[in-house]
Amino acid sequence: MKKLRIAKRIKFLGTEQAFHVLAAAKEMERKGIDMIHMEIGDTNFDTPKVIKDACIKAVNENKTHYLPSQGLLELRQEIAKYISKTRKIPVDADEIVVTPGGKPIIFYTILAVVNPGDEVVIPNPGFPAYESAVNFVGGESVPLPILAENDFQVDLKQLAKLITKKTKLIIVNSPHNPTGGVLTHKNLLGISNLVNNSISCAPNFIQWAGIRGLQLPEKTIAKFRLELKKRRDLLNKELNKLPGIKCHAPKGAIYLFPDIRKTGKTSKEIFDLLFDKANIASLSGAAFGRYGEGFIRLSFGPVPIPRIKEAIRRIKKVWPKNFSRKNKILKIAYP
Repeated sequence: MKKLRIAKRIKFLGTEQAFHVLAAAKEMERKGIDMIHMEIGDTNFDTPKVIKDACIKAVNENKTHYLPSQGLLELRQEIAKYISKTRKIPVDADEIVVTPGGKPIIFYTILAVVNPGDEVVIPNPGFPAYESAVNFVGGESVPLPILAENDFQVDLKQLAKLITKKTKLIIVNSPHNPTGGVLTHKNLLGISNLVNNSISCAPNFIQWAGIRGLQLPEKTIAKFRLELKKRRDLLNKELNKLPGIKCHAPKGAIYLFPDIRKTGKTSKEIFDLLFDKANIASLSGAAFGRYGEGFIRLSFGPVPIPRIKEAIRRIKKVWPKNFSRKNKILKIAYP
């Protein structure tokens, strides 16, 4: 019997450091060590009861069969209505496709339009799935630096230089993972003007629950938003008190991306310090690309205020007091 051989292209699919760190942190917890989880891009907010009830109702009504591949019309109408209202742009239900998460649509899009040798401009640091999908289909990843010095905005002049005859896609991510940066309206218009001449399934019952989720009252969303803002502000304020750290308050998402270059340490060294000495699971900025070196990512989504205070206490306890005085600034030679 021949041994099953895995397709060669599988080697191009990378993995996310977040899940490796999560597994390592869980292993520490099994040993009785109290870990603070700031590695995963999730929140500790439970799904509102009205959404869970809608999901259960759909199952009880036997809404578990095949549905249109584009997604439920009712859900797409609600999504279109929501986007039109919140983004101030007209969107029709026919322009919406429902997928089981973000990664599938990223992969499907790249698989559908990128041929071997085509170039895809990808924000760097950025979500690892982008580059992984491009490599899988034989495309060429072109890193677009997203830098703290530019408030994590896209440098339009640099973007213009990266666009070539081989460019097939430009990936725009806002709010940005891992920095939490949000592109300004002016920046988005600039990107749009640059590319203007170059524009070329989730389960049934869950989609019914999705409709109810989009109909949640604003006060419910506002409650979540206010809580996340409190977490962000507290963590950002305290991190900026530490020697060697400069932290921008993110305008979106659930991440802080502290600049640790003045510590003279690498992202991996700071990650190890937090994990091994403070029992805090974070992520190395380098896991998001070459321009993430010199930073770490801390997710405040899953961490309530009392645990954030505990995290701050632990960090202060292990953080060397002489980073800014005795350590040279980490200088990174970008290609």
